[in-house]
Amino acid sequence: MKLKLPESIGAIAIKTPDLATSFRLWFNGEMIMENGIISETEEGYRPQFLSGIAYIYTPLIENEVIVEVANFAHIKGGFWESMRIGSIKSIHDFREKKFGFDLFLTGSLLIMGIYHIGLFSLRRNDRSSLWLGIFCFIMIIRTLTTGERLLFSYYPEINFEFGLKLEYLSFYLATPAFAMFLQSLYPLEFKIKPLYVILLASFIFIFLVAVTFVNFYSRTAIPFQLVTVTALVYGITALVKGSLRKREGAFVALLGFLVLFATIINDILYANGVINTAQLSPFGLFIFIFSQAFLLSIRFSKAFFNVELLSQDLSKTNVAYSRFVPREFLSYLEKQNITDVMLGDQIQKNMTILFSDIRSFTELSENMSPEENFNFINEYLRLMNPIIRKYNGFIDKYIGDAIMALFPMSSDDAINASVEMISSLKEFNEKRIQNSEPPIKIGIGIHTGSLMLGTVGDSERMEGTVISDAVNLASRLEGLTKIYGAQIVASEKTLYSLSDPDHFKYRFLGKVEVKGKKDPAPIFEIFESDDEEIKEKKLSSKIHFELAINAFFKGEKERALKIFEDIFNSNKYDIAAFHYMQKCKEVKS
Repeated sequence: MKLKLPESIGAIAIKTPDLATSFRLWFNGEMIMENGIISETEEGYRPQFLSGIAYIYTPLIENEVIVEVANFAHIKGGFWESMRIGSIKSIHDFREKKFGFDLFLTGSLLIMGIYHIGLFSLRRNDRSSLWLGIFCFIMIIRTLTTGERLLFSYYPEINFEFGLKLEYLSFYLATPAFAMFLQSLYPLEFKIKPLYVILLASFIFIFLVAVTFVNFYSRTAIPFQLVTVTALVYGITALVKGSLRKREGAFVALLGFLVLFATIINDILYANGVINTAQLSPFGLFIFIFSQAFLLSIRFSKAFFNVELLSQDLSKTNVAYSRFVPREFLSYLEKQNITDVMLGDQIQKNMTILFSDIRSFTELSENMSPEENFNFINEYLRLMNPIIRKYNGFIDKYIGDAIMALFPMSSDDAINASVEMISSLKEFNEKRIQNSEPPIKIGIGIHTGSLMLGTVGDSERMEGTVISDAVNLASRLEGLTKIYGAQIVASEKTLYSLSDPDHFKYRFLGKVEVKGKKDPAPIFEIFESDDEEIKEKKLSSKIHFELAINAFFKGEKERALKIFEDIFNSNKYDIAAFHYMQKCKEVKS
C-alpha cells in the first residue's frame, strides 16, 4: 500500500485492527509491529489477537506500507476492520476513548450484575434478577474479549485458542441467558416452548465450541447469528405483547431492547462485510442496561410506595386489632404486630386480676330494646375503660356487661382503679336519675396471682386468653360482692401485696372455699369508695365485725350472732353483718 502524506503532518501513528490471525506490519521497509508468528506453513505459525499502535516519528511524503498476514486457524482471515492512520494525538485519543468506554461498560455491567444477583439472594422467587445478573456477567466477558480486547491487552500471555473460546462462548451463552431473563419477566408473553428451542439450539453450539478447535467452531458464527436474530425477533414480539397488555416495565424494556436489537443486527452485517459502519452493540448494550436501571428505579419507587401503603395498612390493622387484642397482650408475648402472633404463643406472669359486673343487669336489659342495651353498655364501658388504663391496667376481655382487666405493675393499681370506678359511677348514676333511668351498681372482685397469657384455638380461629386459678378466684370474689353487699372484695394475697394496705379502708370478710385448694381463702372488703356515713360506721365497727367473723369460723355462733346483731342495728346498710346473722340463725336452728 502506498501512503502519501501532507508535508506538514509530522509524526504519525498506525492503529491496527483485528488481523486474523497473525501479521507483520512494515513501514518503508522497516518492521514496526508484529502480532503472533507468521509462516507459510502451519507448523511455524502461531496465532494471536493484539490490537496495537505503531508510532512513526519521521515519515516521508510518499511511504510504503506492507502487511503480511498468515492464517491457518480461523475461517475468516485478514483484515476484519479498516486500519486507522493519523496524527499520534488523534490515534491515541481514539484508542483511549474506546478503552475508556469498554472499561465504563465493564464497570456498569459488573455493578448491575452484582446488584441483581444480590437481589435474587434476597428474593429467591424473582428469577428475572438472577438471569439478568448472569447475562451481565456473560457480557462482561464479551466486552473484555471483543472490541479493544482489554483482556488480551492486559494479559497478552493468554492462549489464543482459550481466548477465542471465551469470545464465542460469551456470545452463545448470552442469547439463552437473555431469553431466560425475558421469559421469567414476562412468562405469559414469552412462551416456554420457544424458550426450549432457543436453549436447545444454543447448547448445541456451546457444546461445539467447547469440544472442537477454532478452525471448526469459527464456522458456527453465522448459523448462530441466525438463531440470535430469530430469538431477538421473538423477544420483541413478546415485549410488544407485554406493552399492549400493560405489563409493568414492558414498554421501557421494549425501547431498550429495540436499540440493542438494532445494534446487534448492525454488528452482524458489519462483521460479514454487508455494510461498512462500525461495531455498535456496546452502545446498544449500554442503552439497554440504562433502560433496565431506569426500570429498576421505577420498580423501587413503586415498591417503596407499596411498602408505605402496606405499612399504613398494617398500622391500621394493628390499631383495629388492638381493639380486640390489647397491645399489652402482644408486648408480653414479645410480638410487634398482630400478624406475628402464632397459635400456642404463651408466657407466665404474676399479675392482679380485676373482675367487675353490673348488678341485676338482666332485669335492666329486659326493659330496654337491643339498641338501647348496646348504647347503655358502651356508655358504661367508655366510663370505666379510661380509668383502668389510667392505672396501668389493660382489658383482657368483655363478657357481656362484665369486664376482666389485668394489672401487671402492682396490686395498688388495681385497688386504686376499682375505687375510682365506684366513685365515677356516682356521677354516672346522677345523670341516669335525671333522665328518669334507674341507677346501677357494680361489684368488683380482685385477686393477685400467677397466670398464663397465650393464644388458643386452631389455625382458622384463635384468640388471646388468660388461664389460671387466679382468674377463677377473682371471678368468684366478684360474685361474692352480691352476697356481702360489698362493692369491692379482694383476696388476702392482693391486700398483703399492697405497698401500704392501711392506705385503704378495709375489713376482714371471712374465708371462702377455693376449688382445687386445701385451705379456704381469706377475703376482705375494700369500702374506701362507700358513702362517708356508711364508711364511718364500717370503720367504727371494724374491730367488732372481725371479732364476730373469727368467732363464727371458730364455731362460736351465738357469740358471733350477738355481735352481728349489734352491728346491723347500728347500720342497717351492713349487708355482710346481716348475711352472717342469717347464717348464725340457720346453724342455731
